[in-house]
Amino acid sequence: MVKRTPDRSPPHVVVRSIAFTPAALEALEDLAAKIAQRTGRKASVSAVVRALLRNAQEIPDVLQQLATLVEHEQINEVVWGKPPRR
Repeated sequence: MVKRTPDRSPPHVVVRSIAFTPAALEALEDLAAKIAQRTGRKASVSAVVRALLRNAQEIPDVLQQLATLVEHEQINEVVWGKPPRR
């Protein structure tokens, strides 16, 4: 079997730390496992997050939807930093 070389170089990757609640991490890992079952290839959680981010901009009204979801996260989940002054 002949090993093919890719037609293009791999993308530059920047490593960042991201904080998840246990429930969010479980949901992400479950999503990656379901994708792996569907594709027959292991799907890393990083690949899942990159795919979601890359394709999120194609969703109509994504900014408003995300703003609503983020607001919900900030009210009901872990919030870092000081609350805003009013």
